[in-house]
Amino acid sequence: MHPLARLERTMRNRPSARDLSIEPLVEAMRRDANRRAGRVGVAAEAWLELAPRDLVDATAVEGFRNGVLAIAVTSAAAKFRLDRVLREGLEARLRELLPALRSVKVRVAAESQ
Repeated sequence: MHPLARLERTMRNRPSARDLSIEPLVEAMRRDANRRAGRVGVAAEAWLELAPRDLVDATAVEGFRNGVLAIAVTSAAAKFRLDRVLREGLEARLRELLPALRSVKVRVAAESQ
């Protein structure tokens, strides 16, 4: 086989250049963050509107996924108080603003060092 023909065949069979940029990954992360922010944003607004003021400072909305609102609290005492307030009607009022709400999960957040 002629050397030029062999070179042409090699060039034709060579894999195309791969896209090594991170742009598609960054775009996918941006879309995911926007989608999550939309879900959590509505839940966070409902939480800030309905939660007792003394508990708002001790809590943080962690997420809202599959109908479960995840709330982090700063202490076991705040968790106990929040559990009582939820049973006394806060969860029902949250359902009025968040029809997809199935349950509220409360956990004590680990203190950061």
